[in-house]
Order: sequence, then C-alpha cells, then structure tokens
Amino acid sequence: MTASVVRFRLNDRGFTLVELLIAVAVIGIVAAFALPAYSDYMTRGRISEGLVLAAGAKLAVADAPRTMADVQAAADDYNVNPARSKYVRQVAINNATGVITVTLNEGNVGGLTAVTNTITLSPFVFAGGVAATLADAYAANTAGSVVWACASESAGVAVQRGMTPAMLGRVPARLAPADCR
Repeated sequence: MTASVVRFRLNDRGFTLVELLIAVAVIGIVAAFALPAYSDYMTRGRISEGLVLAAGAKLAVADAPRTMADVQAAADDYNVNPARSKYVRQVAINNATGVITVTLNEGNVGGLTAVTNTITLSPFVFAGGVAATLADAYAANTAGSVVWACASESAGVAVQRGMTPAMLGRVPARLAPADCR
C-alpha cells in the first residue's frame, strides 16, 4: 500500500492590495474606538489619585471629636499644609462644613480645564440606616460612622445611597471614578 501525497500549489505572490487595504481599515476602525476610551481611562486613573490623597483629609474630619468647632479646628490644621502631587493641586477642607475639595492640576491630568477640575467629598453621619449631614448629626448628638458622598458634576451614586452632597464638583461625570458619578 502506497500513501499518496497530496500537494497544493500555493501562490507565492503575497497579499493583494485590496486585502491589505481591508486590514488597514479594520485596524483604523478599532483604533478610532480604542484611543478615546484609553484616554478617558488614563484620566480617570489620574483623578483617582486625588481621592487617594484625600484620605488624610477624610481622616482629619472623621477623627475630630463630635462638634463642628472640633471639625473647624481639624480643618484649619489640615489646610496649613494640604496634600499635593503631580496631578493634584491641593486637597482642602471647608472648615464650616467639613466638605473636602480636591482640586486637580488640569495641565497634567488631561481632559480638564481650570473650570472643570474639582471633585468634592461631603461628610455624612450614617446611623440607623439614615445619613445626616455632619452639622445636623452633631447638633442632634447622633453617633454613627462618617461616610462620604463623592460628587463630580453629578452625584447620582451618592443620591442613590441616600446622601445629597453639600456641593457638586466640576469634573465631567464620564471622567470621574465610578463612586463620584
């Protein structure tokens, strides 16, 4: 028994011009969708650094004894030397409300302007399934854990969680981290 060998004759000319143009067109279409998405992803990562730097300010407010005068003192102490980085101009605490404002460096973050470069974190005291503003909770002598409502130009996530932030930030929602949208 002999095995027969089947030979295929391949055309050694390579790809045709039409095939190459189709491949380039497909790559171009994929790149047209991927590059803007990647740019937004990088901007969100840089903005998230501001939320990491805000951890010290959140701790200063949350650890202050249970009066607004103590929150004011903690804010004043923190604001003497606020957190800064390549992507964050400053993190500051409003000494009247405890609201933390993260001001981003729009030149380094990308996708932002001097008008659209802030995110806010509003403190609430969560007790018994209800969130109360810091001032209201301290006035009513309500004990509970301090939770934060993050806000960009919108605060839909915070509102769904039962918290209406004292003030909105200015970062476009599409560029904000998920908790700040």
